[in-house]
Amino acid sequence: MPSRYPIIALKGKEQEKVKENFSELLSVYEEGIARDFQQRSPFFNGETLGFLDIMVASNSCNYRAFSEAVGVTLDQEKHSAFFTWVHALQDCHLIKETLPPHDKLVAKIRERIPKLDSK
Repeated sequence: MPSRYPIIALKGKEQEKVKENFSELLSVYEEGIARDFQQRSPFFNGETLGFLDIMVASNSCNYRAFSEAVGVTLDQEKHSAFFTWVHALQDCHLIKETLPPHDKLVAKIRERIPKLDSK
């Protein structure tokens, strides 16, 4: 979550550098997941959600709303393992029930952007 703030606040080359840093962190995360959880999919606890799945879902399943609200996207092809997992989580009925409606979330993020810039 803290890595999102600079993406929102910065523009141009500074924003691109922050996106590159975030992408590197995501790569390290993917490598660790591949090493430590080789056989488990679509969720790391088998067919049911585990703690790690819930944590990732709460922070990542709304990436489309964030991207739409802020106008910044991440390369899904470069991080296909992560986004495959996120998409599987988005298809889970429990996650679908708890995610806020896309349009309302985009509006809420846009509403908060000026507040983030002023901090």
